[in-house]
Amino acid sequence: MLSKKSDYALRTIVYLALHREETLSTRKISEKLQIPYKFLTQIMLELSRKEIISSKRGSRGGIFLKKNPEKITLLEVVEAVDGPFAIHHCSADSNEPCFFARNCPIKENLSKLEHSARQVLNNITIDKISSEYLKEKEA
Repeated sequence: MLSKKSDYALRTIVYLALHREETLSTRKISEKLQIPYKFLTQIMLELSRKEIISSKRGSRGGIFLKKNPEKITLLEVVEAVDGPFAIHHCSADSNEPCFFARNCPIKENLSKLEHSARQVLNNITIDKISSEYLKEKEA
């Protein structure tokens, strides 16, 4: 399951993609998407550090996408705010005791699932999601 932080980050990036011609304030995004302002501010900082978004100061300032939405994947956004994507935390990898450490039936299967999930997240772009949203909205 994706974290709340990833969910908020994805919603924010899609919203920015839908409003590419504008620079939007964090406050406005927070209100429109109903995301707690302080939490969104932290998320914006992390997305900025990963150069997914940028900001402009001044009366016409605000937040905008730094990268083309066609080049931003869901995986990139998730990892920007949550670190490396993982479905399973293996105790043996952390030197914690584990009964199955030598021949783990869990790790092998969850590793396959994680690999598949990473591929899916890496193949879906923000542009694809925002385009699908616009098609649905027009229908």
